[in-house]
Amino acid sequence: MSKLRRIRTPELDRLEGYLSAAQHVFFKGELEVRLDAALFEITSNDISDEEVVLAAYPDGFNPIEHRAACSIKEMMDRVNNILSITKAFWKPEYSARERVEDHLREGYWQHVKSCFDYTYARIVELGHNVPYVNIGGGFTYILYAADMSRCLVLMGNTCD
Repeated sequence: MSKLRRIRTPELDRLEGYLSAAQHVFFKGELEVRLDAALFEITSNDISDEEVVLAAYPDGFNPIEHRAACSIKEMMDRVNNILSITKAFWKPEYSARERVEDHLREGYWQHVKSCFDYTYARIVELGHNVPYVNIGGGFTYILYAADMSRCLVLMGNTCD
């Protein structure tokens, strides 16, 4: 019996739709940002971070060379850094870039929270190149529900 069961919910579908559309706004020079999320029910108390990442990326992933617990604020700051719009794409006379960026970030966190309440989650930040090599900045987090009944993987990968 598997320790994880992938969950499909309308909230996750909306999050995935948002990620699919929003990722096209966040360019890092010539690099593209890929955003992804996977939601799981945990059916065993002895689950590892590697098992969660393998369930989310069954075709393989880079080894987890680093992992660290982090706070919601640390996670949000790091994700928001990736969810930024390059200033070079905006003419200086336009001041709306930061407003658009703020709305996009707000939408990201609203969709994440609607499918997984991370308020009391245990958050694990994984290494820079998990699941895939990041050419620029990137992130991968596993959010474990306080009761260990569910987990959510959030990934932002910068690639060419």
